[in-house]
Amino acid sequence: MIANEQAEQWLLRFQQGDKEALEHLYLHFKPMLYSFLYRYTQDRDMSIEIVQDTFVRLQTYRQHYQPGRVMVRTYLFRIAYRLLLDRINRPTTRWREPCRQRPSWPRCT
Repeated sequence: MIANEQAEQWLLRFQQGDKEALEHLYLHFKPMLYSFLYRYTQDRDMSIEIVQDTFVRLQTYRQHYQPGRVMVRTYLFRIAYRLLLDRINRPTTRWREPCRQRPSWPRCT
């Protein structure tokens, strides 16, 4: 495992536009994030998607990271955990199934 200082340097370089630094972050943290997420989901595809979404979110909000305030690992895991909760709490389309059985319901039209 790399030291937080190295990860922080990569993130600071990425904030300045260095795409190679993002690749270093991704290659280093991807296995840890995947393992963490898989423990919760037990779903390979969902875990991979959330890891990818974590790094998309990092790209979108990279300027929000404040060095020295929180470790890079903690920052990434927090993003991944919030995305996981969003995915788990996302409403499903199962509520529409009764419409097939009872087409007279107002929401079925």
